[in-house]
Amino acid sequence: MKNDVIVAVDPIKTVQEMDTALFKVLIEGTEPDWTQLMWLHNGKELLPPASNRIKPSDGRKILTITSVVKADEGMYRCGLTMPDGRYHFADFELKVEKGDSSDLLVPVQNPVRAMHSSSATLAVKTSLKSVPPSAFTWIRNNQYIDAANNPKYSFVNYKKGLVVRDIEDADAGVYTAQMMYGKVHVRADIELLINTVDVEIRPENSPIQTVVGQTATFLVTIDSVVKVPWKSVNWYKLDKAGKRVQQLTPPSGRFKTPENRRKLVIQNVEAADEGFYEVEVDHKGSVVSAKVELRVLASKWVNSQ
Repeated sequence: MKNDVIVAVDPIKTVQEMDTALFKVLIEGTEPDWTQLMWLHNGKELLPPASNRIKPSDGRKILTITSVVKADEGMYRCGLTMPDGRYHFADFELKVEKGDSSDLLVPVQNPVRAMHSSSATLAVKTSLKSVPPSAFTWIRNNQYIDAANNPKYSFVNYKKGLVVRDIEDADAGVYTAQMMYGKVHVRADIELLINTVDVEIRPENSPIQTVVGQTATFLVTIDSVVKVPWKSVNWYKLDKAGKRVQQLTPPSGRFKTPENRRKLVIQNVEAADEGFYEVEVDHKGSVVSAKVELRVLASKWVNSQ
């Protein structure tokens, strides 16, 4: 029975994803025991509390939905059962527009790099508050990870983190964190990459300023626990957008790469040579790069500052 015994306040609401929606009813006459009020979503009862996101208050006359997701959309009803058995209700409609839900579940770092025989922590974060650990699961190769029975893994930070121990080549790949919390069902992928050696590239004299016709020589230092062979080093010319447009190794023409490719020499500099160059080391699973800059001046005087 729908009448003035229970009245919906602002029965149609439109909110964006991750916003808050609030429904409220007014009850005429003597207010009943709160146990006689019931909220439903699309015909299904929202048992108290439905979740930490969906909570009734003020004797169940108010229903608040925080961090709204698309699955919250639909029809809501607040039903009132009177002592004599009569049933009254007020209907609401919630419309959910596309919003910024990209931070529902995101990796803290992606990819994650680790050395052989070390440990790595894969972690996610969520914009939702007070999500219980039971809402999180981790998946690898289409199988749920059982950390309780596998010493290879352990969970940290209320299962928002997965620790992988004694890393080997077989551990490389994609791990999936899954969060199922009420009507929220989202996943985030994190890739674990295995490095067999740490490499650091340090440009020693960038930027270089010169004029047309001169020679420019870039020098980089490559630090590594294992010696990096010349075949693992490559140089590239970049366009203004930072995209590689020319590979300079093996060297040819005006471009030389002496000292095991730790130097890039540009002979008879032209105005078109101005811009950025990139040196990349790809060695035993470790891929790092660095950029250097060449500035070609109009004047014959070179300012070395």
